[in-house]
Amino acid sequence: AISIVPYQVRVSGTRFSGSPSNCGGAIIGSRYILTAAHCVQNISNITITVGITTLGQPTANTAVFNVNPTNIFIHPQYNGSTFDNDIAIVVLDNDISFNNDVKMVNIASPQDNLVQIGAMATVAGWGLASPGAPLGSSQLRSVEVPIISNQDADTQLDISVPNHNEITSNMIATGTIGSIRQGPCEGDSGGPLVITDSNGIRKIIGIVSWGVPQCEGGLNSPTIYTKVENYYGWIQNIVPFPVIVGDNCACFSPNTTFTLQNAPVATNVLWNASTNLLPISSSNSNYVIRAGSSATRAPGWVQADFNGFKVRKDLWVGNPAVPSSLSGPSTVLTGALVTYNSGLANGASSYEWRLPYPYTTVSSFNYSSNNWQLQAPGNTTSARAFTGLGGVSGLVQVMGKNKCGLGGARTMSVSHSTGGGGGIPKPAPQNDETAEETILHHLPNPVIKSFYTGSIKTILGNNFQLSLYDITGKIVLSREGLKGEETIDVSKLQNGLYILKAYNGQQQVTKKLMVKN
Repeated sequence: AISIVPYQVRVSGTRFSGSPSNCGGAIIGSRYILTAAHCVQNISNITITVGITTLGQPTANTAVFNVNPTNIFIHPQYNGSTFDNDIAIVVLDNDISFNNDVKMVNIASPQDNLVQIGAMATVAGWGLASPGAPLGSSQLRSVEVPIISNQDADTQLDISVPNHNEITSNMIATGTIGSIRQGPCEGDSGGPLVITDSNGIRKIIGIVSWGVPQCEGGLNSPTIYTKVENYYGWIQNIVPFPVIVGDNCACFSPNTTFTLQNAPVATNVLWNASTNLLPISSSNSNYVIRAGSSATRAPGWVQADFNGFKVRKDLWVGNPAVPSSLSGPSTVLTGALVTYNSGLANGASSYEWRLPYPYTTVSSFNYSSNNWQLQAPGNTTSARAFTGLGGVSGLVQVMGKNKCGLGGARTMSVSHSTGGGGGIPKPAPQNDETAEETILHHLPNPVIKSFYTGSIKTILGNNFQLSLYDITGKIVLSREGLKGEETIDVSKLQNGLYILKAYNGQQQVTKKLMVKN
């Protein structure tokens, strides 16, 4: 009965030869019918019949629409020889009146991922009721058929129809039921293959396109359909899909309003929401809700039901969840550049980072600063930081953020070590240019075997730390608690360029050294 598949329509017309053309189709909007291109190309006097079970026996719910040929949209890449891109949209001049026998059906998108081998889907029509039958059925029939792989369908067709058309990536296939061939046949072309998703929403995944002539292949008689998800964008450019518009997040306060757009006129809308949302008010066009609790941090949804059609919007309820992970060095070099990365925080639209206190957020790093610095804007899943010269340890924290506020923090305890992570930045300009020149003048370059730290003492005093870094930023030599006038042995280092960094906790000096032993 049509009440089982109320989205099903009959597409009738006349071929150039004068013979009748009979196909199926589906209601996807108040004026929009989805069908196969071969059902409307070169066909005249096309009519669309909705709400009918038995041909020739209309009911109060039945309506017939004459189609204006200028309102037929055939896919521009449709190939009548191969049936590739076998899809078309018919636009009616008048709105369809919806009732128990006349309802819309959703279109599957690529993100739905509904085309799964072995899944059962529903197909219907008034085509041949048995293989080789002389006439189509006057009674609407429907059946559930299994999705099979294109490879299996190709193997079956090699037996029943040698030299058959190629099954392209724009097509999907269903197989037979048991030993008796059941499924679409001649006269069912253009009809929808429909599957119900995990949310109970029926969606079109295929359009009956081609198969074995008169379905006489027995077990080797698959049906080939146009894969609808491949044309989601093309359909959307023609059909204004009903959609719920609103924020992707709902808070405990203030309320959040959702609006239903592109629904048929004079539609009685029933709104529903997940149990963690509290409805405040509703109308046919708007739905006002808020989070049921200020402590909620979980996925949610709102849904509009009308004319047997369901539109759903998934959203996040409350503050974001804790980020799934936090990676980066737990020990760092002093005065180094480091990067930390956060896993995703469900419900987050941005991120907030906090570094060992005190820290500042800067657009460009000040390499002579004692404090940690976070490079602006610092609101993504990646944070670039300067560890400062003060050797400050503490927590690196990251939190998801949305309009409701901050979520819980993922933390990492970070300390300074000569073997820590991070790369040493290029030498920062010194405020005391004369002092820097003193180092440049008194330290030999290239260095052979060793060098003397007396000139560094004149700037940093009697207690400082000295490190040498290779060009990769790795520490190759480190001395702490230097009293100033000491000899540093570099005889065991390989020849090459190094960066010397000396600091006393408040001030640092740097120099490029060429070691040549």
